Amino acid sequence: MSGLAHSGGIAGAVIDGSCRDTDEARLLGFPISAKSVGPRASHTAYSGRQEPIEINAPVVCGGVLVRPGDLVIADEIGVVVVPCDRLTEVYKLAREQADREEETRRAIMAGATVEDLLARFGRI
Repeated sequence: MSGLAHSGGIAGAVIDGSCRDTDEARLLGFPISAKSVGPRASHTAYSGRQEPIEINAPVVCGGVLVRPGDLVIADEIGVVVVPCDRLTEVYKLAREQADREEETRRAIMAGATVEDLLARFGRI
């Protein structure tokens, strides 16, 4: 499935459940974020149940509504969904945070102490 998705132009998958073969997906350069990973085959393999697939339709994943056009970012730490109508606002805030974190890293590498960091940034 990862190979089909990847060749179809899909950048990655967020799965609100279990998946398998994440090692093979990684070899394809197809990132997957899932609640769990296990060896069990999919439900369809046992039941034959097939449900229609919709593309560009709203879904609820992890209790969060995700609409077409929303930005989904996932890594090994977690998943975040940014609503399409807030992309500019959230980008600005995220960029500011990333800049602060980079400045903090530079200060640490230059020998700053915990006290220095707290005085300069108000937090670590």
